[in-house]
Amino acid sequence: MMKIITLFLSCLFATSIFSQVNITKSDVAVAEKFLDVTFNDAERDSMLNELLDNMTAIKAVHSQHLDNWVTPALYFDPMPAGMVLPKIQKPIKWATAKAEMPKNKAD
Repeated sequence: MMKIITLFLSCLFATSIFSQVNITKSDVAVAEKFLDVTFNDAERDSMLNELLDNMTAIKAVHSQHLDNWVTPALYFDPMPAGMVLPKIQKPIKWATAKAEMPKNKAD
């Protein structure tokens, strides 16, 4: 997955794909040269939908206008407003299961 994301970002900045409506297999082939990776035609075809989804998401982020005075978040709390966590942790009840190893380790 990281290879695909890196490939996409390289395509985006190196070949001005961002202004295009869609990404083609030939665009992916160009980006391969910048990253010193190679994909076959089937692999390029398989990643096109994901690359297009990523491009759509990036365009959505870029369409948001932030004024210069908007400061970045320095603290992130994922808990919903009003949610309170218990102060005391309850004991953990671990499940015990007996597993038998196969006689032949290759199985």
